[in-house]
Amino acid sequence: MAETVWISLRSGRNSVAIRGKSHRQEALADMVTEFLEIICHTVLFNFGSYAAETFGTASYGDILIHKCQVKEVLDYISNALQTVHRWIKFDMLSHFAACVLDKDNRVVMEVVIIIMDTQYSHLRDVLTNEAADMKRQFQQTIFTLQRGSYIENMKNAFRCEEVRFELHTKLRGNCEKKLQRRVGEFKWEKCDHHVPQNLHPCGRRIDSKLIEIVAMVRQTDEM
Repeated sequence: MAETVWISLRSGRNSVAIRGKSHRQEALADMVTEFLEIICHTVLFNFGSYAAETFGTASYGDILIHKCQVKEVLDYISNALQTVHRWIKFDMLSHFAACVLDKDNRVVMEVVIIIMDTQYSHLRDVLTNEAADMKRQFQQTIFTLQRGSYIENMKNAFRCEEVRFELHTKLRGNCEKKLQRRVGEFKWEKCDHHVPQNLHPCGRRIDSKLIEIVAMVRQTDEM
């Protein structure tokens, strides 16, 4: 009987530990996915073809952000990020790109978020303490994207163009997955950790005990 009780208790503790780890992974994935969602809406506001009146404003920490209210856009981003959230939770996502394409399906501008490293082993001890600092670094990256000196030039370049918004991703290893999208198929590439030369940093590297992220911008005049 004693042995049976011991096994039962041990199983219970393991179960709690697994649930706790899953909860912490979920919390980190929530934070990163929220950041990616704001990146999407910021790209749409600055470089997309939607009118300013189709955007609402909201607070994200110490900064104001714009969110597109068009249902088609909201559905597309929401559906895509549900899948992205799972990939982040299980440390599968390597690259996430919010892209603006012209009528010839050419990427004329993109913001690329590269997840260099995720330290889930530290989650239990530092998630609470690191969360505020990580969000502050996310805010700085978004603010840099909002205020980039290239914005007006890009808007002028797009003024007479038909453009559309699209999300691209890369996974670690040889996994190739597809996100739900509105029309057609994504072009998928295997994970490549080398940063392309025509991508330039957008703000400082996001570096915490939990995750390391680099945000990059590529503009139309460099394509």
